[in-house]
Amino acid sequence: MKELFSIPYDNYMIDHYGGAEGLEAMVKASGCDGIEWVWGGEPVTREMPKNIVNGYHLTFFNDWLDYYLGNIEAVEERFGHNGKWKEFYRGEGADDLVKRYRFDLEQAIALGAPYTVFHASDVSIEETYTYQWNHTDREVIDAVVEVINRVYGKEDLGPALLLENLWWPGFRFTDPELTRELLDRIDYPNKGIILDTGHLMNN
Repeated sequence: MKELFSIPYDNYMIDHYGGAEGLEAMVKASGCDGIEWVWGGEPVTREMPKNIVNGYHLTFFNDWLDYYLGNIEAVEERFGHNGKWKEFYRGEGADDLVKRYRFDLEQAIALGAPYTVFHASDVSIEETYTYQWNHTDREVIDAVVEVINRVYGKEDLGPALLLENLWWPGFRFTDPELTRELLDRIDYPNKGIILDTGHLMNN
């Protein structure tokens, strides 16, 4: 088992911890094994030693499915009709979302991360209060499979792809058949599951 820090991957946080040397010193002093990065969304210009990189969480938009499917009416119901959703997603549709994930994956590869994590879930803020779902587990998983296959492709790029369970629509790790189907339909060969026990208890 490895014990890791989860830290936003951006210039501000890297500088906050004293750059590469400071991060290495922090990891060593804590007795931990390294860092699991989560991209902050802005270009990173700092150099990082690969020996402390143990994992990489891909960008997670908790409420992304309607945007990806082009259901702009539903998106505007939540964000308003002022175009703010374009700023939030930094794009205008499915292709832009795929490009963002690809860039994120390329960063993970460049950092030498042995694994990447993808949250196979979708939930709006309203749904977190009402538990009245806009989409079924299968609808979310169908889209997750499509996105992952577009981003990762069929060749092993190096890092493992690990799917993390949540307690929102999508991959909940409560339906063995749906879990097997999710894994079987993903083309990327180096794949698996990262089990979040806290998320599982929330189910």
